Amino acid sequence: MITARDEKLMETLGAFGMLSTRQIAAMVFPRVRKTTLCRRLRFLEEKDKIRRLPGLPDGSLMWALTPKAASHVGVQAQIRRVNRNTLEHDLILADIRIGLSSAGLVISWVAEHELKHQAAKANYERRASIEHVPDAIITGKIRGEFRVVVLELERRVKSKRRYEELFREYLGDVPVWAVWYLVPNARIGQRLQAIWTEQSPLYRKTKFMWSTISDLMKNLPDATLHMDDGDYPLTAVLTP
Repeated sequence: MITARDEKLMETLGAFGMLSTRQIAAMVFPRVRKTTLCRRLRFLEEKDKIRRLPGLPDGSLMWALTPKAASHVGVQAQIRRVNRNTLEHDLILADIRIGLSSAGLVISWVAEHELKHQAAKANYERRASIEHVPDAIITGKIRGEFRVVVLELERRVKSKRRYEELFREYLGDVPVWAVWYLVPNARIGQRLQAIWTEQSPLYRKTKFMWSTISDLMKNLPDATLHMDDGDYPLTAVLTP
């Protein structure tokens, strides 16, 4: 029998795209024994409601909706193909989303798979190819006003030319207040800041900011946000 908590799990997976067993336990099955949770996940898998996604370095599993369950909860932008090489990236991104949302710092979060779905739908008639899609577009209350921010989780460094191309794409039709990069270390953050600053004055209408992944994971909501005019506590810029 499908329970109300099972329905909540499917709705949560629909919103996030995919989650790990650990994340599901924290969000949907708090104070439930791990053996009970795993038994429930296997039951839902057998009922063709969720599917397991192996490939994380520690051997743990990610989970996503099946097409049947996505239709049941009204999710159109489901994840169909999974790249096992990016599962850890998706795990970290989900942790950050959970942390920002729990702290009340994010009002809306449109994930990459939703953006791709929207882009594919918009481009269908024009038969246009999909350009680069960021990891998320978020909305938050920033310095007293609701602002749109492009979010990128960057674990592997690209060439300078590629970043220049990406930065131009970010500043397209959507009114973006800032581009926020989550990077492995300060050296990469500073490099991206320098590339941004070198570009056309057009970019200066949109702010660039970065944080290290480790600081954001460990110190939310007190992590440091590095911007062109200085460094700030995250909650001094993004307010609940």
